[in-house]
Parts: sequence; structure tokens; C-alpha cells
Amino acid sequence: MNGENLSRRQKIFYTVLNILVCLSHCTNAQSPPVISKFSLGATGESGTTLNEGEQLISAPQITGVPFPEVIFYKDGHVVQTEATFAHVLIINSVTRDHAGLYWVVANNSLGAVMSSKYRLSLYTSDPWPDSNQTERVPVNSGDALTLAVPPLNVNSVLPPGLLQWYYSTSDLTEPNVPVSEQERVQLTKSLQLIILDVPAIFNGRIYQVVHTNFALGTVVKSKKFQLVVTDTGRSTVAPSIAVALPAQSFVEQGQSLELTCIVNARPTLPSIEWYKIPASGGARVPFTTGQETKYSRVNLINNVVEGEEYQCEGEVGGETVVSTTTVVVTRLVFQQRLHSVYNTDIGSKQYLPCTVSSNPPAVITWRKNAVDIISNDRVSISSNGTLIISDAGLSDGGVYQCVAVNGQDTIFDQTYVKLNSYAPDFTTRPANQTLLSGGSVSLTYIVDGQPVPSIYWRFRSSVGSENKTLTNGGRYTITSGRLSIASATWLDSGVYTCKANNSLGTAESLTHVAVFNQTSINRQQYPIEEQKSASVTRSCMLNIDSRISAQIVWLLNDTTVIVSDSNRRLEDNNQTLRFVALRSYFDQGTFTCKVYSEGGNDTQSFSITVVEVPYRVSPLAELSTVRRTISISWQPPFNGNREITEYIIRSKEISSSADFATIDTIPGDQRSYDAGNLKPSKSYQFIIIAKNAIGEGQTGDATPAIKIPAEAPSAPPQRVEVAATGQRSVGVTFLPPPETDWNSERIYGYKVEYRTAVNSAPLGTVVHNTSSTGTITVNIVDLLPYQEYWVRVAAFNEVPTDSPAFTTLIKVTTLEGVPQTEPVFLNVSASTSTSCLLYWKAPDSRTINGRPKGYYLKAYEGDSDTEWSSKSVNVSRSVVERNSITGLKKFTLYRIEVLLFTGGGVSPPASLDCQTLEDTPEAVSSLEVPDLYRRHNSLTVTWEPPLVANGILKRYKVSVVGGDNYNVDHPQTNFTILDLDAESEYTISVSAATAVGLGPSLPITVSTRPPPRRPDKPTNVQVVDKQSRSATLSFIPGFNGEAPITNYIVEYRHGLRQNWTQIADIKVVDPSSRQLEVTSLQPYNDYYFHVIAVNVAGASIASDSTEVVTTLMAPPDAPPEGVAVRAQNHSTLIISWTPLDKDSFNGASPGYRISYQSKYDSVPQTEFVANPGSRFYVLGNLNAHTTYTVYIQSVNSEHVSSNSNSANSTTVEYVPSRAPAITSSVSRSLSLINLEWDEIEPQYANGLVLGYYVYYKVHGSSDEELRLSVSDRVIDITGLSGATDYALQVSGYTRIGEGVRSQPHVVRTKSGPPGIPRSLSLQSITLLHFWLTWLPPLHPNSDSALQYNIEYVRTEDSTNAFKFPNHSSTSLFIKDFSARTEYVYSVQAVNNMGVSPPIRLIFATSDTADHDVPDTPANFAVRSSQTTSLTLEWSTPASTGLPLHNYTIYYRTDSSPEIVFDGLVPGSVQQFTLQNLNAYTKYYLKLAAVNDQGESRPTAEVEGQTLMDIPSSAPSNLEVVPKTATALHISWRSADRPDWNSGTIYNRIWYKIYSADDDQPDSGFAYTDVSYPQFTAMLTGLTAGNLYEIRMSTGNSEGISVKSEPVIIYVGVAVPIGTPSEISSSVVSDQEVTVSWKPVTAEEINGQLLGYKIYYEVIGDPVARRKRATSTINYDLVGPEKTSHTLSNLQIYKQYQISITAYNIAGEGPKSTTIEATTDQGYPGPVSNLTVSELTLTSVNITWDTPSEPNGHILRYHIKYYPHDGELELLVS
Repeated sequence: MNGENLSRRQKIFYTVLNILVCLSHCTNAQSPPVISKFSLGATGESGTTLNEGEQLISAPQITGVPFPEVIFYKDGHVVQTEATFAHVLIINSVTRDHAGLYWVVANNSLGAVMSSKYRLSLYTSDPWPDSNQTERVPVNSGDALTLAVPPLNVNSVLPPGLLQWYYSTSDLTEPNVPVSEQERVQLTKSLQLIILDVPAIFNGRIYQVVHTNFALGTVVKSKKFQLVVTDTGRSTVAPSIAVALPAQSFVEQGQSLELTCIVNARPTLPSIEWYKIPASGGARVPFTTGQETKYSRVNLINNVVEGEEYQCEGEVGGETVVSTTTVVVTRLVFQQRLHSVYNTDIGSKQYLPCTVSSNPPAVITWRKNAVDIISNDRVSISSNGTLIISDAGLSDGGVYQCVAVNGQDTIFDQTYVKLNSYAPDFTTRPANQTLLSGGSVSLTYIVDGQPVPSIYWRFRSSVGSENKTLTNGGRYTITSGRLSIASATWLDSGVYTCKANNSLGTAESLTHVAVFNQTSINRQQYPIEEQKSASVTRSCMLNIDSRISAQIVWLLNDTTVIVSDSNRRLEDNNQTLRFVALRSYFDQGTFTCKVYSEGGNDTQSFSITVVEVPYRVSPLAELSTVRRTISISWQPPFNGNREITEYIIRSKEISSSADFATIDTIPGDQRSYDAGNLKPSKSYQFIIIAKNAIGEGQTGDATPAIKIPAEAPSAPPQRVEVAATGQRSVGVTFLPPPETDWNSERIYGYKVEYRTAVNSAPLGTVVHNTSSTGTITVNIVDLLPYQEYWVRVAAFNEVPTDSPAFTTLIKVTTLEGVPQTEPVFLNVSASTSTSCLLYWKAPDSRTINGRPKGYYLKAYEGDSDTEWSSKSVNVSRSVVERNSITGLKKFTLYRIEVLLFTGGGVSPPASLDCQTLEDTPEAVSSLEVPDLYRRHNSLTVTWEPPLVANGILKRYKVSVVGGDNYNVDHPQTNFTILDLDAESEYTISVSAATAVGLGPSLPITVSTRPPPRRPDKPTNVQVVDKQSRSATLSFIPGFNGEAPITNYIVEYRHGLRQNWTQIADIKVVDPSSRQLEVTSLQPYNDYYFHVIAVNVAGASIASDSTEVVTTLMAPPDAPPEGVAVRAQNHSTLIISWTPLDKDSFNGASPGYRISYQSKYDSVPQTEFVANPGSRFYVLGNLNAHTTYTVYIQSVNSEHVSSNSNSANSTTVEYVPSRAPAITSSVSRSLSLINLEWDEIEPQYANGLVLGYYVYYKVHGSSDEELRLSVSDRVIDITGLSGATDYALQVSGYTRIGEGVRSQPHVVRTKSGPPGIPRSLSLQSITLLHFWLTWLPPLHPNSDSALQYNIEYVRTEDSTNAFKFPNHSSTSLFIKDFSARTEYVYSVQAVNNMGVSPPIRLIFATSDTADHDVPDTPANFAVRSSQTTSLTLEWSTPASTGLPLHNYTIYYRTDSSPEIVFDGLVPGSVQQFTLQNLNAYTKYYLKLAAVNDQGESRPTAEVEGQTLMDIPSSAPSNLEVVPKTATALHISWRSADRPDWNSGTIYNRIWYKIYSADDDQPDSGFAYTDVSYPQFTAMLTGLTAGNLYEIRMSTGNSEGISVKSEPVIIYVGVAVPIGTPSEISSSVVSDQEVTVSWKPVTAEEINGQLLGYKIYYEVIGDPVARRKRATSTINYDLVGPEKTSHTLSNLQIYKQYQISITAYNIAGEGPKSTTIEATTDQGYPGPVSNLTVSELTLTSVNITWDTPSEPNGHILRYHIKYYPHDGELELLVS
């Protein structure tokens, strides 16, 4: 790829990429290669698809040090890139050879890794490999037949468009009828064509798949399938599965499952029922989702469960068939991920775990350095996928990849195995030990080294002189990593030395061991349980060596040190603890006696439990999902240390005067209660009392009042009466339902529902809003006349319901009306020449709207609207009515109408044409013998046909009185009578005749002339001058035939045509003239001329032909008419026009010049269209949102026509193609930057700029950038860090989306004092010291080094502070403090600009070092819920002497693993809001407390559910395709379930007419809602000729999501659905045929008709047939106004097959029926192989072959031969 071919953006991209590559080479730390992303452009799940000629760019995201070498592969072969960078794949123009499977391998010195594979496919215009073949498909009648869409060529993809089945009834026609679904013809989702109960008449029927590309107007077709149906004669066929369910149905969790099941049978198709067998087993149950499609063959199932089975069962005539599928919910996730690096010792066994959770089971394979691993004795793959490397060696180092495949998905993981080699080093040294006599010494260590070091132990006694090397045996046990000494005594005290040694070095570790005797407590303690205020005493007696002393400490709950006070008294040197009176809170818990001595420590504990009645209960109440029920829940109160045995439930109705009453008693282990059967619209309060073995607890607060919602009325209205009030109206009166059934404060209104007697579904509902308690009247209007209806009524209130309480159905009939449809004409025929006989049937009784009374019979002549005859007749009550109309004209076409009338009016007329029968004609007119045709031996008589023919004239009878009679066929109206005597008188009569007979004759008397003779032919005819439209001929006259030449006739012929046509009849003015001027010629045409002389005797024979002459070129006659232009998209206009007739171009290289110009163009730009028959042109590469003016000229190679009318259109909006220019960027403070920019220039805005996006981040960082949206061109960016470089970018956006960004603009913020330090805490706390730690400020705000001022002080004495100024690190070791004292610690950050505010921490020191992890937090609960957050609350756990650093929140959902909240929950809070959750999701949460010793046990899980919210996303993959001229087919992918934010959704389609000047792009939409899970819809009733903007949203009960990106599409074009009809032909000459047709109707055009395409080809000719197999069929294009056309330049005397299609800008419609026509015979071509032989003195033998182009039947051969003295002729038959 050459540099000059790179765009500016690409150059920047590759420059940055090279910088990154360079940076990766410049670091010293090595890392293995990682391919974080590899794709082929806009890659989908399995690949990408391009058009031929498009550019492919693939830039994998690859890291590794040194930077890896990158190799691209296609189908296993290395691909050479056209890029200058080896790690970027560029193919500038893809071809079919580039299609295939691609992957990439990256390798460096540490190893190699291979990417996933992606397929590159190409959109293709010839997708099917065998499209010209016909496959014969055998099938028995009655069976089912499945036809699948033929497979495409390898790596081929159909471009966007419509894929549809077509059929024809025989092999004589192309499949041109689209297949539509019906009961016995069905289409599956994959477009399988299923024909059920195949009838025998389908034999020979042909099916074919047709793909239509609307954008390009192209149509491609698959191979044909011709049915070969064997008629089995079976009247019944048992049911069988035509399309079965798969054995297993794979579906992702949360996705819907679509099942297709089709069953065949004869004579009727079976009904299909669906069943479900639960995963737990058991009997099957009927199943329906309400989503079954037509014929119950498709079921769309939500919320499927693993292991469920679904069955479809077809039944007919007692016979059933069943198809079953088992649900497999797919998943493929890693249960255990690989570490990034495994450091492996030489000779060790290395396990690389690759454990997955998969359904169906996954197959796990491994690669090393991009090569598949094959198991052997040393390297193997276990059954769970773990790779085991035994006896690891240096060759085992490298990059390993784990690949898991389960047939539904593929996942990867990788690691780097690094082999170790280094000197020994103790990573963990043995710890000094003090133990008691008789105990065991265990000295553990960890030593690292490769090769594995050898270990030696030595001992040096501290109580004697022993110094020895230790070996295994006796009391000594030496193992890897441990020295153990059993039954230790004081003699084992001393120093132990461990020495590790390998080839690379030695390491030693010294350990001190001391052995003492045991001190113990000699009395066992037991638990105490007493009621409050009881007295208790406990003692702690010691067994201690007399040589040592002990310290006794009493603790409560292991944390609080007990000292003597008024209630708890320590006696007997702290050995006895006495309680004067037990207190419920302070004196219960675990009491511990701890003894400390040199002989060891001992501990004994006992518990004291103080029992009492339970505390108050604080219940919460809310409405239950169960009607008329309130759910009460509570947290258990303090139970008084006795199990709560029961809860007492008391309630009170707010409107009642009664006090709280007990309604139930429930067991003590319950935490909730549902109070049911409550009254709608009433409010209630509840109290809960806990009870234990001691007694009833205290009475708590009552719940807030909860009101039971109103419900829909539970009874229908009363005393309902229904009566007809007109032809189209009915009145309904009734009284309200009983008040006890209102279920509300009042009735809001009534719904009156009506339906027909034959339709179970309602036709409509009238809603009448009233709260009246009296009689109510409702009128139902717009009904059908004289129609039986069923009516029912229901009341409603403020509560909507899907099942209102309706009355029973009441029947009523509307009054009579006007009949809607006309009678059914069966036949009308002429009975005589003046009458017609009629047969008809009554209209469909459902449309008569009344009782028939009679019929009107009317006759209209021709197209006249004036009645010629009229009468009325009665209804005969027979099935077929019969009557006559008389008194009509003879042989005249009448429009006969029959009208039915009822009491309500007269029906529309039914009409048929009737022509009365023929009769004899009247006399001819204008009989004469023109003087010109009165000859010496003949007379030519002429006449006009009779004024009244009374039929179809067949012939004329010409009679000569006393002579012969002659018959002359009509329409000839002249006749020449020959062989007469010169200068004689004759009487001639003429009469006309129809098929009935002769009419009266008309006579005339005339005389013959004396004889002249015809002139001889002119000679030496030549063309002496030519122009574009005229030519001058010169000639020499022949003999004039004894009479003056009256005129010359000039005839011509074109090219190879044999027929001569008269072009001029020139009267002789100057007998001496020898030149003739011929006009009315066509420019740039080939002509041959000859001349005929004419005198009174007749015309001479024609002269010899001139040489061919070509007239000059001329400007085309006119520009094309009807130029129109419309926008196709943001860069394309479609221009259409009415083409010029091909003879009107007047020159060579005909075509059109299209000129177009916008206001940004200084001169018009032009495009040339070389096809003179073109009617439209797609003008591309235009600017978006730009108005273009277009005009067209017709052109040939020398001339240009005038300009056509001009037309304007504006391209559709698009995203801006340039970024705004930043004009100002100023740092106003250390946290604020002011940014300003210019508007985007109009020619690059590409639409109405709705606003701007501003992106910013720290310059050079990898942090995620932040984005702000603004409508103005200035913004203050706040919340920044001081003294920091920020990279700023700006982009504009239109309604279509966001445009390009500006180049990064770097601005540095001002310096200032630092921000406050963070996360102040205490670590490693002991009795003597601890560490104070913190984090630096989030905003240092300066380039200078940070320092810190630290201070701490007693809370009761703030004057004596400990201060540590200008501290440089983020931790401080503190040892100067007092025990059991509270301190305040503060830290401030300092830089060269100032000092930050302090961060403070309060902590009370302890007098013990025996600290523990915190207790579990208590009372953990969900306080409140929002749409995306849960507020949690808890009680702080009891102190352990250490401050709480923070809390850890664990949470999960039903479908996700447990997550640890990664934010900070400070240890000082008791409430926290967990945000950024999914709406309408149930969460399970736990809480743990954290201090310096670690994390507490988490709480039990609590449940919380976020509230519903509007959906988070709109539908995606929106596709819009024109279906008709006013309808669009829309398909989409619904929002993913996590984005629903509710239990159910629907999809909303927004649409409006697109306007380029629309400054409110989010308003003005109409919409239609589509229920889920429907993924397609038809948008009808649109206005043709407009661009429409289509968007979609997801909706639920909470509202509507944002709209999707728009799709802008033109409405008004779809291929015509009709065909030209009544095709006929007439032969004009040996090379011309005129074709006529009836045009398609306006309803069938689907837009603007561009014209007709007339296809023609020679049939019955083997040569032509071979040509047809390798070339396209000829066709002519004609305009939309034409209904006939002459095909010219045809082959002489050939049979042609002709058909016609209508086409518009979207493409061609179906072909018409085919007709045949044969051209006339013409002059034969020359003979071939003429040879002369056998010459003698008097004869010669001549042989020849017949002409290769006989052009007719050869009758004879004309031989001319030339003796030396003249010319002779010979005719040979």
C-alpha cells in the first residue's frame, strides 16, 4: 500500500501504532505475545462480508516484549499484506480469491500465540453454482415435500434484499408467481418451502428462489426444482411429521426458543397441539405461550429450563404422530482461569488448569507456541482439561493456550510457562519457638532454588555442650520443609541451623528453641442461665509451678477487660468474679479467665445468659401481589435469650371505630404474614407482638395505614335492553351493577362490546364515561345494515382489567340498508339482432343489507351514459335469474346493467357487454370509377362501405351487367375489371355482404378509354448531395409510354431490409429536370433509393438501386423529459427520466450527459450514461445534506441537445465529516478549563448539528476518557487536577450520530494546594506500637514533591500534640501512646503552593494485644430500593480493640456469580447505597467487617430487589425494506433481557416523513407498538414519494427507552406486481413485428412506471438455441405510455417467442404470458459453393449449395449467363 493511497486518518493511526511498537521494543522487561483483539473490519460473530473491490484493513491489537513478529494466515497459507507495516493486513481491493478463513500468529523470543479465526465472505451477484440447471424432484401425491434454498458458492453471501420463492405451472414459463403461505404451502424461518398433501396437478410445476437487490435493481435466481408427482390415487394419507423438532434444542440462558413443527396428512391437515414435560419428570401437560403462529406450527417459548421436553402432536382421524425435543441451555465459561505466568522448576510436575462449566460438554485442546499439543508419556491432558507436564525441562517453556469448544461457542485462555534456575534462598525461615515439656518441636521453612537444594540440620545445645548434625530417626523426623522433634524436654533447648546447598550457592538459617513446664487452671467451668437481677459467682483456681508467678485477667467476650465495680467484683487475688445483680445487656456473654506465666498460658471460659420477655416488633407492611392482601414483614426483635414461640397479629380498619383485634397467631420462626380477604378501597393498620417462654413481649408501633387497591367491578350492569335505532345503529339501555360489586368509590363508566353472530371476536367497543346511578343509554353506530349482532355490557372504574364482568350476549338486528355489492353476472348473449338474453345471480346475502324486492335491467349503447332501454323485473327466488332486453340496434355493442333493489335502496350495477347479432348491411356509398383508372381495357371501380353495416363486413359483390360477378374481400373498396373492350360502355353494380347475406346493390355506368402504355424505368440514379435530413438524386428518364410523365415515386430501404417504402411522390413541373430532392429522412441512417416513373398508363418498373448512403449526424431531437431526482441516502441521488426514442439521437454513441451542481461547486459536474434506453441513474459520492440541481442532455458523438428541465433534491443527513475547530482553551483554575470552538462549516456538517461532545482525559494516560454533551460552543470542564496536562477533543453530532473528533488539544491546569489525603487507617496494631498509613491526594495539584504534616493528640488534652512536619512517605511508625486512651490523628498534604485540609481518624488504644477479627455485623437489611440502587443498613459489630477499616459487600443475582463491591465502604458508617445495579433485579447480599486482623464472617444473605425502570436500550440491527409503494417491512433484534428493567416489554416503531430542515428531530413521530417476542412488522398506509425516518424504542410499564439510530428510506418504489395482459402481435414485414398489450393497472405499479421491457428470441433454431445458452435474450425498452411497439431488425422468416414485463426504479415485475410470431419471407441470400464443370462446346455443368439464409421457401433459381454477344437468362425450379 503506497503512502499516497493512505488517508490522513490512516496515516495518523499507523504512526501512533509504530510509536507503540517502538515503545514496546524500548523496555527491558520481557513479556510473551498477547493478541487482545483480532478482527476483519466490522466483524460479526463469525466473520465479515465485503463487496468486491472494497478495502480490507485488519490491525490486530498485539502486545509483547520484544514486539512480536506477526504473520497472517488464510486457509492455512501465509497472506502477504499490502501495508508498509507487517503487523497490519491491508488488501486494497478484495476479490473472490481473497475470501476464506483468516487468523494471525504472533511470536517473540518467549513463544507464539494464535488468534481466533474469522471468515471473510463476499457479496456476490451470482451466488448459486448451478443456477442454470433444473433438478427433477420426485414425490408421491399426498406426501409432504421439503425444498431448501440451494447452498451458496463457498464464501459467498447474498447482499441485502428480498429472498423469495417463485413458481410456474409448467416448464414453458419462468417461475413468476411469488409463493405465499397458506394451509398447505408453508415457509419456515430458514425459508424451507414445505408443500403438504402434494396434489397430482402439481406435476411439472417449477419452483425457484429469487433474490432481489433493491438498491442495485438486480435479480438473481437459483437453480429450478421441477416436481415429478406420481399420482398414487390415495384418498387418505396417515399423519406424518413433515418438519420434525430437533432431538436437542440449544438455547442461551434468558433467550427465547423457537420451535417449528409441521405435520402432513390427507384429506385434511391435522390439528397440532403442544405439550411440555417438566425437567423433573412427570406427565406431559398442554403448553401454549400465545405466540404460536399460523397453523400452530411455530411456538416461541420464553424462560426455558434445562432438561425440559417439548412435544408437538398432530392428530387426524384418531391417528397421531409426535415429535419431541429436549432443551439444552448452553453455557461455556471458565471456572478456573490460568495465571499469566507459571514459574516451573526443572524436573517438577506442572499442572495448567483449564476447568470450564459447559453445556453441552466441551472438548478442551491445548496449543504450545501456536501448535496443537498431542498427548504423550510426559505431556497429557486430564479428563477435566488440565494440562499435566511431568519432569519439566527447558524445552517446556513457552506460551500455552487452552481452547474450549462445545459446538455452540469457543473460548480461549493463555499463560506463559517460565523455567526456573537460581541459587538457594530462604523465602520462609523457621521461627523461634518456646514450648512446654512433652510437646513437639516443628521447625518449618521454605527454601527456593533451582536445581532443588540439598538440606542439612545441625544442633547446638543452650543447656549443655552438645553440638551435632541431625539425621532422620528416633525423635527426629526430617522431611522436605520441616524438622520435627517429638516429646521435647528441657535438653532440646538450643540453636538449630538449617543449611541449603545446590550447584549455584548455599544459604543458612538459625532458630532458637526453649522448653518449659505447663501452667493450667484446675477447675472446669459450666454455662450459667439466670433471669435478670440474679446473683452469680465464679472462681478460677490455678495449678502452677511454685518457681514462677502468674497474672490473671478476666475478659468479657474476649475484648473487654473486667475491673471491679459496684456490680462485678474481683476477689481472691482476681481468682473469683462475683455478680451482685445480673443486668440484661452488660452482664451476659462469654466470660474468660486468662492466665499468663513462663510455664505457659491457660484459658477457661463460661457463658452467662440473661433471659427476659422479647422486645418490641417493628413491622413493615406493603400491598401483596395477591389481590385484597397486605403483606407484613419484620425483623425478629431481641428474643430475651429465649426462643420466640409465636407472634400475635392484630389489625384495625381505619374507617372503623373498633380498636386493634387479634386476627391470627403464627409460629415464632415466621418473619412475614399475609392478611387476606380485605375489602377493596379500605385502609388497614397492623401491630405484631412477640412471645417466648417468659411471656408476651412489649407492644410495638403500628404499621402505617395501607389502602387495599380498588378492583374492577365484579358484576355486570342490570336490566339491559337492546334495540335497533337505524340501518347502522343500535341503542342499549341498562342500570348500574349492585353497589356491593362496584369495588371502588364509584363506577367510572361502561364498555358496550358488540360482535356479529358468526364471529366470536368483538368487532368493537363503545366506552361511555358516566357515574350516573340512573338509567343509562349508549348508542352503537357505524354498524352494517340488516345485520344480526350480539351485544354485551360491562361496567368499569379506575382499575383496568382484561376480564371485565360482562352481561350475557343479547341479539339484535339493524334495519334494512342499501345493498353493498352488485348482482353476479353469469352470462349475457344476443338472442336476435335486436335483443339480449341475461343470466345472473343475486349478490352474496351477507351484502344485500335487507330483503330483495326486484331487479332493474338497463342497456347503454357503447360508452354512452344515456339509457337506451330500461325495465324492472321481480325476484324469481330461483338460484339463477333469467330475462331479456329488446328493441336494440342491430349488431351494436351495449353495456347491460343489472341492479338489485331492497326497501333500503339500490345496489351498485353489475355490468357485461352484449353485442346484438349481425344482419344484412345497407347499400354501399360513393360508388365511382376515377378518371385516372379508366383504361382502354379495364375499369377500376371504387366505393365507400355502407353507412350502416349491421355486422362485420365480409365481402363485396361487383357485377357487370351482362357480364361476370366478382367477390371482393372487405376491407378492400376498389376493384379493377379486366379484359374489357376499348371505348365501350358498361353498367357496374356493387353490394356489401355480412355473414348473414348481401344487402341492396348500387349501379354505375361508365366507358373505357383507348390504350396508352407505361413508361420505362429511369436509369443511372445517383445521390449527388446529402444532408442530415435530405438527399438530392440525379437520373436519366426512360421512354414515357406515349404519355407525359405525371410524377416520380422515390422509394427507399434501410440497411439489410428487403422491403421498399415510398418516401416521396414528386409531381413533374419541369419535364426537363433531371434531379429530385428527397426530404423527411432520418439523420445518421443508411439508405438505398430507387425511382419509379408514372404516366396515365401506370408506373414504370423501379430503377436500379443507388449505392448505400448515410445521412449526416444532427443534434438529438430533444433532451429527455420528465427529469426527476430524489435522495436515496446521505451520499446518493436517484435520477429518473423518460428516455428518448432510439431513432431520435440522430448519431453514433447515443447517450445522456447528467449535469449536477450544489452551492459549494463552482462549475457543474457531469456523468455520462452510455445506454440510450436507460431511465434512471444512481449518482453517488455526494455530500450529505446538500441540495443538488440536476439537468440532462441527450448526446451523440458530435452533437448535444438542449437542456432538460432542472430538478432539485437534497441528500439525507449524515454524521459530520469534519470536527469543530478549537478556538480557545484556557485554564481558569487548578480544577477548571474553559474550552471554545467554531461551528462546523456547513458543507461538512452533513445535517443539522444538534450539539457537541467534549472528550477529555489526562494526556498520555491509559485512563478511560470522559465525555460531556453540550448544545453551545463553549464549556467549563470542572473537577480536574491541578498542574496536569489534559487532552481535549470535540466532535459534533446530528440526528444520525456523532462525527469525527478534533485532534487532541493539550491544556495544562494551574497549580495549587494539594487535595486532601485519602484512606487514613491504622495497621499492624500491637500493645507497644502501630503504623499510621494513608494514600496520597487524588489531586496533587503541583509538580513539586508532596510532603505531609502529621499530628496526633489525646481527645481530653488537645494542647500536648505529637507533631511530625514535612514527612515524605505515606506511613508513620507510632509508639508513643498510652493504653486505653482515645487519640485524634490528622494528616495534611503539603506542596509548594500550600497545605491541604486535614483528614482525621479517632482511635482508642487498648491494654491487650490479643485482638481478633471483627464480629459479624448485626441487623443487616435492605433499607430501601430504587431503580438502580439499594440502600443497606446494619449495626456496628462489638469492638475488638481495633478500629474498623471498612466493610466488604458481597452480592450476586440468580444468574451471576458472587461479586465483591470494589468501592470503599468506610468503617464509620452504618448505612450505604450500592449503586449502578440493574433495574428490576433480585440481589442477594452479604456484609463483612474488616480490621487490622482481617475480615469477619459475612452476614447471612439478605434479599433486595431494585425497582422497575424504563428500558436501558433500544432495539438493534434495524432493517427496513420496501414491500409495496406504501408499505415497509421492518425487522429488528430486541433489547437484551438485562436492559428490559422489567418483566415484560414491547417494541415501539416511530416513523415520520423525513425533512432535511427538521430542527426538532425527536418530535413529530407517529408510532405503532409491537408486542414481544415479535421481531418483524409491516408498516402500511404510508404516503408514496417521500423519505421516511424510522426509529425504534423499547417500552415497558414504566415508559419508553431512548430511540435507536434512524434508518432513512424512500417509500414509493417496489417492483411492479402486475403483468401486461392481452399480448398480441402482427407481422409488419420480413424483419418487423408489432407487439400490442394492455398496460398494468395503477394499483400494480408500486411507484412510478418507467416503462416496459419486451423480450424476444428465436425459437426452433438449433443455432439460435446454442447462442441463447451462452448469451442474454434480446429486449427493447419502451416508455410507460406505450401500448404497442414494433420490433425491427429481426431475422427474416424466423419464429420468435415474445414476452413483456413492466419495470420501475425498483426493478422488473413478473413476465407476461409468452406469444409467438413468425416474420415474413424475404429475398433469399446468395447460394454457396458455385462450381462449373464438364465444359463442352455446347454445354456446361453448374452446381451449387442452397443459400445459408434461405429467408423463406426456395421456389426456383435464376441463372444468368453471358455469351460474348449478349445476355441470356434461365429459370431452374
